[in-house]
Amino acid sequence: MSSRLDRTRPPPRYSLFCRADGYAVGFFEADRGRSFEACVAAMDAEPINAKWQLKMQPFTADGARADAAAVPLDHYFYLGSDRVC
Repeated sequence: MSSRLDRTRPPPRYSLFCRADGYAVGFFEADRGRSFEACVAAMDAEPINAKWQLKMQPFTADGARADAAAVPLDHYFYLGSDRVC
């Protein structure tokens, strides 16, 4: 699937984390200059997204699509030297 994701240009820094008990969290960073809503819409427009969302549904708390449950978070702290905010 990663070759498909590379081809469809997902948002940068898309990550998934999972604890041993199955609790999972995912996040992505919106492209600079693009809103959260624009990034979600761009992902939704990709044909592979529907398949991905279906595969991820068992990992959401209420069985909903993960992209429908996504909410923007305010960035308030970054410790690193790899970019300038």
